[in-house]
Amino acid sequence: MAAISGALHLLKTGDNVLCIADAYGGTLRYINTIAGPTYGITSTYGDFATTDITALLTSQPTTTKMIWIESPSNPLLKVLDIQAISTAMHSVFGNECLLVVDNTFMSPYFQRPLDLGADLVVESATKFLNGHSDVCGGVVVGKNETLNKRLRHTQNALGAVPSPFDCYLVLRGIKTLPLRMERSASNAMKIAIYLEQHECVEKCVYPGLPR
Repeated sequence: MAAISGALHLLKTGDNVLCIADAYGGTLRYINTIAGPTYGITSTYGDFATTDITALLTSQPTTTKMIWIESPSNPLLKVLDIQAISTAMHSVFGNECLLVVDNTFMSPYFQRPLDLGADLVVESATKFLNGHSDVCGGVVVGKNETLNKRLRHTQNALGAVPSPFDCYLVLRGIKTLPLRMERSASNAMKIAIYLEQHECVEKCVYPGLPR
C-alpha cells in the first residue's frame, strides 16, 4: 500500500485516474476513500479486457493523468494487452498520462511491463518477491529518472521507507524467484486442469488454460 499510495501521490487535485474495474481491494479503497475525498483526485473505472480500448479511453475525462491496470487482475485474473493500452493511451492523452501496472500476480520473472510501455510498475514484495511470508512491503519502479526522482521525494515525504533488514529479506527471496515461479506455475496448471475436468466444478478461471 505504501508503493500504491506513493504512485498515486504523483497526481494532484483535479486529476483523474482511470482504474481497471476489478483492481486489488486495497487500491480501490485508497482511491475511493483517501485520494478522492482527501486530495480531490477523481476516478473512473473500466473493463480493459472486454471493452474496445480506444473507445474506453476516449470516453474518459480530459483530466485523466493516470491509467492503473493489473494483468492478470486481482481477483478475476483478467489478462490485458499492456502494449496496446500504452499505445492507445499516448494516442488519446499524449505523453502527460502515466500507465501504471500492478504486476504482483506475474512478478518480474514472468512479465516486465516497463518493456511493454508501462511508465510505472508496482509489485507487492510481500508475496512472490519475498516468498517466505516474513515481510510486508511493496515496490514501485519508474521508467525514467524524472519519475524516479519524484517517487523518491514522495517516499521520503510520506515516510514509506522499509527497514534495512526487510530489504535484506526481500533480496534473499529474489535469489530463488525463478525457481519458485516456475514451480508455482507448474503446480497451478495441474490444479487448474484437475478442477476444469471435475464434474463438481462449473468453471475454472486460470489464464494458462486454453480458451
